[in-house]
Amino acid sequence: MAERAVDPETGKKLQWTTLAKIKNGESYRHDRWIVGAIAAATGRDPGEVRKAAAAEWVGLTADDILGMSTPQVSIVVAYQPGTRPEDLPLVKEALKKLDLEDATITVVEERHAGS
Repeated sequence: MAERAVDPETGKKLQWTTLAKIKNGESYRHDRWIVGAIAAATGRDPGEVRKAAAAEWVGLTADDILGMSTPQVSIVVAYQPGTRPEDLPLVKEALKKLDLEDATITVVEERHAGS
């Protein structure tokens, strides 16, 4: 896996020791390029790896709760695990300003890159 862990944008290679730290839940440096290297190593979508990293690094879940993302545009909201749609008044207000007040807000369970 370490051989494949190369960020396609920077060419930086992730060391096997960092992969072991990630696997074991140990502390490691949170550099942006690591997300690309993990995506390359695992064959996962970089957006999904980015969401999992955000959940791990800042303790918030991030997802397309509006179901409106496209391959070109991501609409992602970060929220605390256990949040319910009624707990997101700012999202509802933003939708109203965009004339999307009828959009359905769906809060999904926290997911990680390994799940």
